[in-house]
Amino acid sequence: MQDTFVRAFQNIHSFQGGNFVGWLMRIAKNVCIDTWRKRRPETDLSEAEYAGMTKEEALERMFQLHIAVEKLRCFRPNSGSA
Repeated sequence: MQDTFVRAFQNIHSFQGGNFVGWLMRIAKNVCIDTWRKRRPETDLSEAEYAGMTKEEALERMFQLHIAVEKLRCFRPNSGSA
């Protein structure tokens, strides 16, 4: 909670009027997301997932997963209203 007010104070110049509580709640939400991202563990691929595969098959599967992750990182949902 303290981080929310610190961040709001540091960025008060970006507040453009309107709903101050809504602006503050958005900062709180972003602080929560940032904290969650910092704390979540990195998951390694377990060897069990590749049991029974040849090295080539496992390598191909990891490559395909890497491509899928990169596509998700670059994904930008439509910002227009439906």
